[in-house]
Amino acid sequence: MARWPAYEKVIDPDGVTTEYVRCPDPTSNLVAKSVRTRLA
Repeated sequence: MARWPAYEKVIDPDGVTTEYVRCPDPTSNLVAKSVRTRLA
């Protein structure tokens, strides 16, 4: 099984920021995804 980092942030050229946060429980496979866009 692949291990996600505890936190990862990706910013694309269009200004969309996506953050992935893995659940701190090591027995869980939950990942929260937060997407933010820049307002003009």
